[in-house]
Amino acid sequence: MKKILSLFFICAFYILFFSEINFPQELNKTAVINKNLSGIFSFDANSIAPENVSTQSAAELNIQNPKLKSEVLAGVLSAVVPGAGEIYYGSYLKGAIFLAVEAAAITTALVYNHKGDTQTNFFQNYANEHWSVSRYAHWTAQNLNTLAPGIPQSDIQKFQNAFSSDNSPVNWTLLNQMESEIGSDPNAGGYTHQLPDGGQQYYELIGKYDQYSKGWDQSNPNTWYTDLPSQLFWYAHQRGLANEYYSTGSTAVVFIYINHILSIIDAIWSTHRHNNEIAMNFRFEQQVLQNKIEYVPTLHMAINF
Repeated sequence: MKKILSLFFICAFYILFFSEINFPQELNKTAVINKNLSGIFSFDANSIAPENVSTQSAAELNIQNPKLKSEVLAGVLSAVVPGAGEIYYGSYLKGAIFLAVEAAAITTALVYNHKGDTQTNFFQNYANEHWSVSRYAHWTAQNLNTLAPGIPQSDIQKFQNAFSSDNSPVNWTLLNQMESEIGSDPNAGGYTHQLPDGGQQYYELIGKYDQYSKGWDQSNPNTWYTDLPSQLFWYAHQRGLANEYYSTGSTAVVFIYINHILSIIDAIWSTHRHNNEIAMNFRFEQQVLQNKIEYVPTLHMAINF
């Protein structure tokens, strides 16, 4: 009788004890017993969760720092308008400086190129009124025996007939031939150039070389060609002013290019440094706890020096 009662109580205790453990229907008890727990709650809870529990991934929400700027866009803006890239990333003072330099350089280039054009028209008109190619050719032909004694007499006569007076029409082929023969004569008197028929070089030569001095209306035809009239020096000065104006305008154009290049480099570099000053990411990270998902806001910050 005692053995029966003892067996009854043992069975009752066994039934009552194990009935308090509530395993999910789908959970394999053997698998749970064989699990090696790590002691980390979130990991262990996930490890013993029922296998049919769905854990859907949530998309991360990334919010980039709104102050980050595009280095490429900054460079492009400065390439178009110097200073625009600096203004884009927030440096208004540097942007204003680059814009001011650009405006000053463009204004200088326009003003001095215009002054050069005006001065060029002025000295060319003066030359058209006071320098004569016929006068120069006539004086040269009449003095060929002295200028180039090695020229054949037949050629001298040909040139003198072609340029018989100060008002003779000019045959440019014969004029250049005469100048060439004088220049090739080793005993010639110093003619070194052939005059082109108009153009920028024409106006330059008549005010630069002594051989053209006899074309000026204030020159003395009875003196040698090295006897230069004051008129020639004044003309050369006026032509020099035009060259100075153009030179200043060209220098301003160079500054425009330099200003563009410096602004592009500064915009890209400064934007890069601006972006590296502070980089921030804010996102929601998902934590899976047993059979549910929780979202934990996290802030990641990196400061670069």
